[in-house]
Amino acid sequence: MIQDLLQQNIKSMVEVRELEKQSLDKKEQEKIEKTFKAIVTNTFDNVGQIHKATKLCEFKPSSKIIMICKNLLTDLEQCLQGSISEERNSTLASKQKQLEENLKAEWNDFYQERTKVIVNLLNTVKELVPDRSKADAALIRIRNGANSLQNERTMELFIEGLKAGEQIINDMRLLEPQKRFLEKVSNGTATINDLNEDVLKWINEKELGGKLGICFNADYT
Repeated sequence: MIQDLLQQNIKSMVEVRELEKQSLDKKEQEKIEKTFKAIVTNTFDNVGQIHKATKLCEFKPSSKIIMICKNLLTDLEQCLQGSISEERNSTLASKQKQLEENLKAEWNDFYQERTKVIVNLLNTVKELVPDRSKADAALIRIRNGANSLQNERTMELFIEGLKAGEQIINDMRLLEPQKRFLEKVSNGTATINDLNEDVLKWINEKELGGKLGICFNADYT
C-alpha cells in the first residue's frame, strides 16, 4: 500500500517536472522566435532605408553594404526554411548590427558631402536675400536630413530644403567670381586678395559694403 502510494507520488512528480520542462522549453522557444522576428523587422527596415535614400537622394550604398545585405537576407531565408536557435539569432543580430552601423556611417558621409557647400552658402547669403525666413526654413529642413534615414517624410523635406536652398542661391544670379567669393566667405577662407574688381563692383551695386566685415586671420604670421 505504502509502496503503491510512493510510486504514485513519484509518477506525479515526474509528470509535473515534465510539464514544467515543456513550459520552460515553450517559453524559451517563444523568446527565440520573438528575437528572430525583431531581427527580420530591423533588417527589412534597413533595406527599406537604403531603397528610400537611393530613390529620393541618389544615395549610393557601397559594395560592402550590398554584400552584408545579401548575406544577411540569405541567412534569414535559411532560418525560415530550417530551424531557429539562440546561437543563430546571436550571429544574425551581429550581422544586422553591422549593416545598421555601416549604413549610418555611409549616410553621414553622404549627407556631409551633399550639404556642406549649400549650408555654408545659405548661412552667409541669408543676410543678403530679401526674405531671410525662406533661407532659415531651408536650413532647418536640410539639417533635419542628417537623421532622416528613419523617416521618409523627413527625407522628403530634406530634399525640398536642398532644392529651396539652391533656388535661393540661383535667384541671386551670381556670376562665378561672386559665387566663389561667397563660398570662401562662408567657409572662412576669404581674404582681401579675393576682393577683385568684379567682386567689389558687385558689392557696391548691391550695397553690401555694410553687411560684410573684415577681421585678421589668427593663423597669419
